[in-house]
Amino acid sequence: LVAVMIALGVFIFAQNNRYLGEFNISSMLLLVSALGFIAMGQTIALLTGGIDLSVGPLVGFLVVIGSFFILNESPTSSILLGIAAMFGASLIVGLVNGTLIRYVKFTAITATLTVYIALQGLSFILRPTAEGFINSDVSRMITTKIGPIPLAFLVLVLVVIGLEYALRRTPWGWRLRAAGSDEESARRVGVEINRTVVLAYVSTSALTFLGAIMLMTQIGVGDPAQGVAYTLSSITAVVLGGTSLLGGRGTFVGTLLGSMLLVQVLNATVFLRLDQMWQYILQGVLILAAAILYAVARSKRRRRVARRA
Repeated sequence: LVAVMIALGVFIFAQNNRYLGEFNISSMLLLVSALGFIAMGQTIALLTGGIDLSVGPLVGFLVVIGSFFILNESPTSSILLGIAAMFGASLIVGLVNGTLIRYVKFTAITATLTVYIALQGLSFILRPTAEGFINSDVSRMITTKIGPIPLAFLVLVLVVIGLEYALRRTPWGWRLRAAGSDEESARRVGVEINRTVVLAYVSTSALTFLGAIMLMTQIGVGDPAQGVAYTLSSITAVVLGGTSLLGGRGTFVGTLLGSMLLVQVLNATVFLRLDQMWQYILQGVLILAAAILYAVARSKRRRRVARRA
């Protein structure tokens, strides 16, 4: 992924020398910050062997909630209440998703699609049109930069490092991967599958909340139509990063790189003056290439293991 990003960057810069300008770098990293947090959550859901289709509408729903509290004329208490309301709503959605999957016995797709539709409907009930301008001071604080690097992107990197360590070195990560790899075997060695999966979906929604904070500062208004595209974008970023759609295997570092590559590709269409349809074509090509490359890599790894055995 790093090699592809470098090669693509060199090619775009050769066509348009404004590509590596400070403004463009900052803009791309802010977009990565929003997508990255959401994709981290999607990674957790996929590691359990499930998927969360509701992350896109949840982002928009949380921004709509924020647009009632975090306004230019709002006092500090209202702003804090709005952030708390957004966080609380995200946890409730994650709990509903996990409960539907583990206790009501919905499939992950059915449960999260049901929540997807409900959240999208609630967003338009609360805000039929885009209204409620987000507090400019809050937006400036969240989008603070150190040189061309947004502080939020640095926070994302730290979160990724923490999640990667937890996935590889802590019981939480072991239980998560075990539940997604082989549920029956995991249960036999003492993993509480129901609690693990429910907490995974709550974690997914909590990380989506962080993505919603970033999106809120970027669009600056409570728009009920915003956010939906993040469902497919987050899945694309996770797939590009090498996380298995079958569960049990993945990496948060790969998801971060996948998010960066996806944003870079979408940004490239602007600098290369390509039609919008190329955004979808290039995303499809990237997913296909990633699927083929990872399948080949896994096949070679299995052959090496077989030879040693």
